[in-house]
Amino acid sequence: MRMRLKRKFKNTIYIASTLVFGWVITVSGISAMKHLNKLDAVEFRVEGETRFTLPADQADEVDLILKKYKLNYLSKSSIAPEAKILKVDFQQKIEIIPVKVDDEFTFNSIDDLTADLSRNEVEADWYTIVSGDNLWQIAMDRTDVTLTTIQDYNPLLDLNAIIYPGKEILLKPADPVYDVEVHLENIALEPVEFDTIRIKDESLLTSQRVILKEGIEGEKKVVYDITIVNGYPTEVLAIQETVLKQPVSAEVKVGTKRTVGRSGGNNYGVVSGRLSSNYGYRTHPISGRRIFHNGIDLAAPTGTAVYAYADGKVTSVSQDNTLGKYITIDHGGGLKTRYLHLSAYKVSVGDKVTAGQRIGSVGNTGYSTGSHLHFEVLKNGSYVSPWNYI
Repeated sequence: MRMRLKRKFKNTIYIASTLVFGWVITVSGISAMKHLNKLDAVEFRVEGETRFTLPADQADEVDLILKKYKLNYLSKSSIAPEAKILKVDFQQKIEIIPVKVDDEFTFNSIDDLTADLSRNEVEADWYTIVSGDNLWQIAMDRTDVTLTTIQDYNPLLDLNAIIYPGKEILLKPADPVYDVEVHLENIALEPVEFDTIRIKDESLLTSQRVILKEGIEGEKKVVYDITIVNGYPTEVLAIQETVLKQPVSAEVKVGTKRTVGRSGGNNYGVVSGRLSSNYGYRTHPISGRRIFHNGIDLAAPTGTAVYAYADGKVTSVSQDNTLGKYITIDHGGGLKTRYLHLSAYKVSVGDKVTAGQRIGSVGNTGYSTGSHLHFEVLKNGSYVSPWNYI
């Protein structure tokens, strides 16, 4: 009896062991089959986060879509053909990573990706002109808009032309979900100012000048390092300057009756500041366009005193979209001076002023990229170099 029970127990253990082993083999086989049935895929990741998962055979199409997206911003940036493009890439870290997914996985589509690429975090801010509007007032009414940014965002807009009701202007561009940064270098040819040798002549009035020898501007090559984000420049740095042609000094006979003039350092007579833009032709560092600058720009803090160049009569005290607040003084003998982008006036039309008298304050009004005085000299209605006078 005992022997039979022992045999039965052994048989039971054998059967149970066989069943457990079979279950293990079955589970392992299923797991192996699942692994063999996994599909190749690619994940579209942004800053390490998976946004989309697509079939592996669409990886090349994803790569092409991303390249087209980046090149679109390159073409929108109005870059001169001769500029050297250093980099065009997303500001975010974007990766296309090969992965395996289960055969029942639901993939995203190419349409999902393209729709996401077209999204904006902040939509563009457009303004529709109404009767009575002017660009200067539009910029003054907004804390985040200046006349300069209006010009930057609307390059075909003429600041001096009439704007008609119904016209739309861009005040702030859209901020896309995916930012593209273009890094480039470009070379611009710019003038080098010449010195003016002044020879005193007691027979001439302070408003009179006799040019004995014309000054000749030199020329320098400037290499700019430029960063453009989503089609608009965010940083423009001059990283190298090479003088190609030395300037030749002018010789001018001047009257001894008092006028203001350069006295060394940062004192330019009409204002104390730093020369930020010279008189004459120069090449725009981004567009490559050659433009004429009809005065000199002297950077100084807002509120810095501005002085009359010489004795004369104030003929205009006004403001507009481009010039901002400005003053014109007639010195007689066909000579006039203008003082632009002021923040305040100290004189009125019809006032008689003397050389060195304070007439206003430096500002950032009109089409201006920073606080400065734009100083112009006109002789018989034509612009002439201020360096022959101050």
